[in-house]
Order: sequence, then C-alpha cells, then structure tokens
Amino acid sequence: FVSLILEQNLAGVVEPGAVKKTNLLRFNCKQSIITYMQVGIKLPVQITKQGKRFIAWTPVLDLSTSGRTIKEAQRRFGEAVRLFMEELIEAGTTEQVLSELGWKRVQRSWEPPKVVKHQTVNVSVPMMA
Repeated sequence: FVSLILEQNLAGVVEPGAVKKTNLLRFNCKQSIITYMQVGIKLPVQITKQGKRFIAWTPVLDLSTSGRTIKEAQRRFGEAVRLFMEELIEAGTTEQVLSELGWKRVQRSWEPPKVVKHQTVNVSVPMMA
C-alpha cells in the first residue's frame, strides 16, 4: 500500500511523473499495525476559479478541494490526497479503488493513469431560453 505526497510546481499544475520512495510509516488500523511505504508522486492537477474560490482537481483520483487562494487550494489538495489514501488503506480497499480509477500496479507501488492530452472542446448543448 502507498500513501502519496503531492509535489507542486509554481504554476499550480502538477505534472505526471515517476514515484520516488521516501520512508516507511506505521499506523494503527483496526487493532493491528500496518506498515506502508511513504512515496512522492506527481499528479496532474487542474485548478479553476469558481466565484471567489479556487478548485484543485485531479482526474487520476477524481478528487477535488478548494481554497480562497491558489496556494491554499494546492495545500488543501495535498492534505485531501493524503487523507484519501489513508482511508483506502484503513478500509483495505486500496487495490480495488485504485484499479477502478485506472491505476496500474508496478512492482510494490502504483502508477496513475497518464493524461495524454488536456484541451478545451466546443460542443453544442440544449439550454433553456
């Protein structure tokens, strides 16, 4: 099982990249101790502005959060990813959930699906007049 650490660049977008191992952590889970690897991984993150809030979202986890500033949204996104992964580990559903999200098991770690293109598409949709 892995926990992810978000690495952000100054533009507010996190580019997909290789996983790097950092250290091992232990925590109690349903009266037993689980040891898991703490790793860093770069995730694709889209930051948009909705009203007065900035929304940070990643398609590879279908996870989002918001903040009053871009920096706050990025910080809260890192926290949300860590909590999301800890909950998967505690529930024992890491493999199931990550597989459903398109992640691939690579040796003792996980690789997120690669975003191959990000673009804006014009579509025609019905709207009420």
